[in-house]
Amino acid sequence: MNSRKTIITLIVVFTAISAGVACVAGIRSGLDESTFTFMTPRGETLEFQSEGVYRYNPRWFVAEGIGWDIATLVVGIPVLLISLVLFLRESLRGGVVLGGMLAYFAYQYLMYVTGWTYNNLFLLYVALYSLPIVALILVVQEIGVGTLARRVSEKSPVKGLAGFMFASAGFLLLMWLGKIVPALMRGETPEMLRGVNTLIAQALDLGIIVPFTLAAGILLLRRNAWGYLLASVGIVKLVMMALAIIAMVVVRSLAQGAMSWPEVIIFAVLASVGTGFLVALLRSFRPAESRRAV
Repeated sequence: MNSRKTIITLIVVFTAISAGVACVAGIRSGLDESTFTFMTPRGETLEFQSEGVYRYNPRWFVAEGIGWDIATLVVGIPVLLISLVLFLRESLRGGVVLGGMLAYFAYQYLMYVTGWTYNNLFLLYVALYSLPIVALILVVQEIGVGTLARRVSEKSPVKGLAGFMFASAGFLLLMWLGKIVPALMRGETPEMLRGVNTLIAQALDLGIIVPFTLAAGILLLRRNAWGYLLASVGIVKLVMMALAIIAMVVVRSLAQGAMSWPEVIIFAVLASVGTGFLVALLRSFRPAESRRAV
């Protein structure tokens, strides 16, 4: 194992263990029913969590955090570790999935470190979003952008995948701008705030995910080598994010006593279509010319 793979392995193992600890702590915190009522500076009277690492956050926000933690614990961490094993066995498919999962963990814990009220896991959250970025860069170097482009066959669903990238970007733009812009036009704060300081998820989606997916789609249509890389990483990230949002919506809905079926259905369709494109992309990789296994 070369030094680059050693560093990747150490970061991934650290991420899996630390994320597991953070997820369990978050779930335990959210399941604690100790709360207090507080009027926010905006005049909203809301129920806030009073115990655990999620204390001082609105209960609806904590419920969403539990859903995200469950998805990461049940799906995210196992897939991260399995993809690492495949990657270490010289699997290009494993490397692609590993890159996408590292992007997912970086996104999740950047959202956590900026979204949650300060708690004892703050420095762990910092490590959990920064180190996966380092590992992702090393994975990309190990795979090689040119190598990935050469291994993608003509059977790859390039146009469909590019369309999915554009559709995902458009969906996020319409969903978030459709709620933010009307409130700005009325001189009001968006209803989505409800006790939190700012729109963290919306900022990350509009500032990172949307430009990323648009760039991936454009470069794919141009058959640019970077397009294959961005789309490969992006499709894994989008599928995992959709699954996490489904879990988030379900837990939040159960806490509020009314299931939000439209959100569940929309993101279930997104996850299903994304998974279909991911499988098609992975199956389209050509066998290695050298002794590298697929």
